[in-house]
Parts: sequence; structure tokens; C-alpha cells
Amino acid sequence: MHPIDQYPTIQRGLDELRRQGERERLARVARLRKSSNLRFLWRSVTWVSSHLVRRGQNPGHVRTLRKTLDSVPASPHH
Repeated sequence: MHPIDQYPTIQRGLDELRRQGERERLARVARLRKSSNLRFLWRSVTWVSSHLVRRGQNPGHVRTLRKTLDSVPASPHH
């Protein structure tokens, strides 16, 4: 174990903190992108559905889309 007051030890600790912060930042960005994509998709489906209703066409069960999206596995290997 290296003494904490040595420069290389402090530098390694700072490097690890930077790497951890970068991983957390990337994970946060990925979560935001995923939620915004799903939000955009849901708004689009709602918009199309409302326009179909205005034209007198029955869009069917739009709510089944949300159930389908939730049941899709995150990876094709699962």
C-alpha cells in the first residue's frame, strides 16, 4: 500500500474518480436519450391516433403499443 501523501497515489485516485464520473455521465446521457426516444414515439402514436379518429377511422387499441414496447427484450440475445 502506498502512502496517501505521495503524488502518484493521489494521481491514481484522481484518475479513477475521473473515469467513474465519465461512466456515470455516459450512463445518464444514455438513459435520457432512451426516455426521450420513447416519449417521441408515444407522442407520434397519439398524434396519428387522434387524426385517425378525426377522420372517422378507428385506430384500434393504441394502448397495446405500450405493452408491446415494455415486453421487447433489451438485447436480441436475451
